[in-house]
Amino acid sequence: MEVFSSLGIDWKLLFAQLFNFLLLLGLLYKFLYNPVVKLLESREEKVRDSLNKALEIDARLQKLGEDENKVLKDAQIEAELIVSKGKGYALEESERMREKTREDITRLVTDAKSKIAGEKEEAFRELKGEIADLVILAGARAFGEDAVKKADKHLIEETIKML
Repeated sequence: MEVFSSLGIDWKLLFAQLFNFLLLLGLLYKFLYNPVVKLLESREEKVRDSLNKALEIDARLQKLGEDENKVLKDAQIEAELIVSKGKGYALEESERMREKTREDITRLVTDAKSKIAGEKEEAFRELKGEIADLVILAGARAFGEDAVKKADKHLIEETIKML
């Protein structure tokens, strides 16, 4: 202790200051350092959790983007397929309608031809009958009624048919 006195240090004061310093250091450690360290650790953990969550969200967003792209591609492929099927169906329907129209036109033409043939035949029958009546009338005026009565109306009709 004489060493302290020769240097001008009061050893009692030194021990008291050392005790006060250690006491203050202990109190600061217990009441300030530990809470601050715990606060910093909790903040660090929160930051770490936030960073992990951000990475998770980023990974999810990337996966969602990939899923969205896949769904869009699938939808585009499906839409193209539907459009191509629709075009094929439209072509088939168009061809079917053309064929039906051709059949309808053919049927109408056939019906019209048969109707015209029937009307033509009917007109010829009526014309033959009128010609026969006119021949009989002309014969009656030219040769007299007795000669016409003698002539066979049936024979006149056969002759007209041959003409």
